[in-house]
Amino acid sequence: MDGSNTILVAGGLNHRVRMIVKEGSRVTPLAGSSQADQVDGKGASARFDASLALVMDTRWRLLLVDTANYGGL
Repeated sequence: MDGSNTILVAGGLNHRVRMIVKEGSRVTPLAGSSQADQVDGKGASARFDASLALVMDTRWRLLLVDTANYGGL
């Protein structure tokens, strides 16, 4: 959660990263699709399988732990 009450969620088995904004209770997809796969990319072109965790680095890049690709953790 950031300072403006925006929450980023790793979708687990739905293969997406979503943003939830408190104002208006909006849920917006940021990356991924309904199809599990292993594809680096931006937005809907990225593919994940069993996302576990998210972290924002010091350059405001979103990093995702995707456990079903490359043998997991």
